[in-house]
Amino acid sequence: MKEKMCIQEVSPTLLQQGKSKRLAAIRDKVGGLSKEAVNPQRKATPPTALEQARQPIDQALRDWLARYPPAKKQRFFKIRFGMDIEQLKQLPIREIYRRLGIRERAPEKIAQLDYNGRPVFKRF
Repeated sequence: MKEKMCIQEVSPTLLQQGKSKRLAAIRDKVGGLSKEAVNPQRKATPPTALEQARQPIDQALRDWLARYPPAKKQRFFKIRFGMDIEQLKQLPIREIYRRLGIRERAPEKIAQLDYNGRPVFKRF
């Protein structure tokens, strides 16, 4: 006759239910710590100028890509702008704003940086 096996998954932070008061106290203590560790209370930091400049760029890219069929997004974008998205992001922010047709002005202090915040040098 075959014996039936019961497999239970046990989390390393979860102790098995039992009648012991000590184990119950440990289980409650560990459970309380893990909840705090998962959801720490952090103060929201204001967005930097670079993050503020990225928001219109990301929105414009989403708008342009939404116009194209799903299978041809990258190809049509490259035909329209003459470069793919990664090449576009290597241009200065001022140039990205101009090419994407964003009406806002790029912040002056970061206008010569690329999308990732690196300085862009002129090519001769």
